[in-house]
Amino acid sequence: MSAAADLACGLIRPFEGLSLRAYPDPKSDLARAMRKAGIMTAYMQGRAEIPPALRGLDGAPWTIGYGETLGVHEDMWWTQEQAEAQLQRRAASFLLGVLGACPQLLRESATRQAACTSLAYNIGVKAFRLSSVSRCTMRREYPAAGDRMLLWNKGNGVVLPGLVARRKAERAMYLTA
Repeated sequence: MSAAADLACGLIRPFEGLSLRAYPDPKSDLARAMRKAGIMTAYMQGRAEIPPALRGLDGAPWTIGYGETLGVHEDMWWTQEQAEAQLQRRAASFLLGVLGACPQLLRESATRQAACTSLAYNIGVKAFRLSSVSRCTMRREYPAAGDRMLLWNKGNGVVLPGLVARRKAERAMYLTA
């Protein structure tokens, strides 16, 4: 794995967290019903199952490992080794997407590439490509690009403390280049 992908994994892990059991999207009808029933935490720890009365509710997209959603379904379990291997594969894939979306990063340090990869892992490569972070990087306006990372701190229009912390960490790594 490249140095940039390895650094990106180091940024991604603490913010995505690790779940070895697939869980429903937090905004889904199923997750809301599980929280209301008080079983979401127990479910994620493997101490509870989805009650039959809730089985018909949609939980997509399901997530496992360090935020992985591709090919994930209910009742899926991973080992820590599987989660780590998938994170490494996906970080490498997102790095390639980021480098294609913002070719200036090919001339930049592994830390700058990693920070952008972590951002794209969270917001998607398309959103990264269209972002002011990418545009400022292409123009070599690095302090401005770092500051623009901080704007990606909302979920459904609400500022989320976890995203604020993640963006600060990504910005700090980006600016250490």
